[in-house]
Amino acid sequence: MNDKRKQQLIRVYETLPTDKLKEMLSYKHSCMKEEVPLIKAELFRRNTDGTGNSFSSESVIKKTDLVYVKIKRRMLLQKLALVVLGIGVLWIVGLFTESEPEQNTPSKPNGYTAFYQSQYYVKQQLKSPSTAKFPNPLNNRELLGVDLGEGKFRVSAYVDSQNSFGVVMRNRYTCTLIGIETVDGNKWILESMEFY
Repeated sequence: MNDKRKQQLIRVYETLPTDKLKEMLSYKHSCMKEEVPLIKAELFRRNTDGTGNSFSSESVIKKTDLVYVKIKRRMLLQKLALVVLGIGVLWIVGLFTESEPEQNTPSKPNGYTAFYQSQYYVKQQLKSPSTAKFPNPLNNRELLGVDLGEGKFRVSAYVDSQNSFGVVMRNRYTCTLIGIETVDGNKWILESMEFY
């Protein structure tokens, strides 16, 4: 609200009877949020100074504005203090809560990993390995590596990729892989590969 509007409202409120001003405050339907401090200031002036000569309603308005700002500032500082306190509590709880270390035990060689390892060796043989598209083994279980025993797996699948002319071709392949368990994980060795 600008100063000119404030001055107009102050003049209007000075002409209204006290009971009308109190009614406006009690119902809050006839005044806007910005007008409440002005009405309170006029009521304060009437109760404090019957003659109206000792101080102006302008000074009361400025005092009420300052009180309002101080209250808002205090509320903001309280909210900030609660946030800082909450973060501190979470940090302290985190210090004393022990999390269990994750066990990173490598899985044994299986048909899934054999299929995915075969893709690595197949891509090395392609003219355009970046265009290689392999089928999803979850949709077709026949693509998974067959366990031949003693860590050997045979993978029979296909790959779609571009040839040297840029034409997408489907190439079927069979790989025999050997999976070796190590402390760091599984190691895979290609025993044989055949495209047909």
